[in-house]
Amino acid sequence: MSDFWSNTAANIVGTFVGAALALLSAWAIAKRDQAHSEAQSLQRLIDRIYRSRAYRPVPTGPVQADPLNEAQQADFERTTASVLVTRSLIERAADSLDSKRKSVGVLDDMYVATLNFLNATEVNPRRYVHELMQLRQELISCEERLKQLHPKLISGSRELQSWLIGR
Repeated sequence: MSDFWSNTAANIVGTFVGAALALLSAWAIAKRDQAHSEAQSLQRLIDRIYRSRAYRPVPTGPVQADPLNEAQQADFERTTASVLVTRSLIERAADSLDSKRKSVGVLDDMYVATLNFLNATEVNPRRYVHELMQLRQELISCEERLKQLHPKLISGSRELQSWLIGR
């Protein structure tokens, strides 16, 4: 009879240990998949920002007092549309992540930077180039912070990087 109880106890312990190992394994796989998904989402966002012509570096001079001419107005409108798309992409990336992730704080900073651009240019559209270059610097800074959190993130191809920094 004692063999029966010892075998039963061994089977019960083995079942619970096996179940615990299966749960631990499933949890580890889910965490890895979540981290991979987060990195992919952030990489897509970084790639989109790098592909945007609006964020290429341009020289900023003194802000003119005259109203924007027709070409400047058209450029301002295209730039604003691009910033709105970027803001939307940042929001979508943040929404796809667990709110406890450190990356969400960086994405929130990126979102605020786009809002700052939109608010500043709404008040004074003549400053749009200056504000855009400030936004660009803020996005680059946030990207570097994201790379610290996710070292596997890349800025994009060398050709794209050289184009962005003005060769």
